[in-house]
Amino acid sequence: MEFFKSSLKYILSGALIYWGTEFIVQFLFRAGGTLWLILLTALVPLVTTAGYFALRKRDSENCSPAIMALLMLFGIWFLGPVFMILGSLRYKPENLAHLPNILKTYLFFPIYTFSMSIYNGSMGGLIAISIVLFAISLGHVLARRFCLGVK
Repeated sequence: MEFFKSSLKYILSGALIYWGTEFIVQFLFRAGGTLWLILLTALVPLVTTAGYFALRKRDSENCSPAIMALLMLFGIWFLGPVFMILGSLRYKPENLAHLPNILKTYLFFPIYTFSMSIYNGSMGGLIAISIVLFAISLGHVLARRFCLGVK
């Protein structure tokens, strides 16, 4: 049960940090501008990476850093459609009607997350954080495999 709780915590943390930051950028800046795109592509992944390191520092005894990074990445992708629908309510309140349809077909969440991120401008940041968290996870696995002393 403890593993399930900590896994859920990292899944939700990844999603809330990434999509929460993305929502703030979407809310504060005009969609389509150069600054808006730079913030979505660079700032959101940087904040999420900082969030990962803060969680890792706080919970290093409870969970492997490699697993933590992958769980956060899973949360970002798995909960992406829900957060993007909620974020779009500012511009189109009628989008809330699409939420039940997305929830019915949630097995296809990677496709929904990817296609919706193209539409709302966050694809660059989504790809960047995916590469960063996967690289962090892989780095920890390889370091442990070759006994490089990385905790």
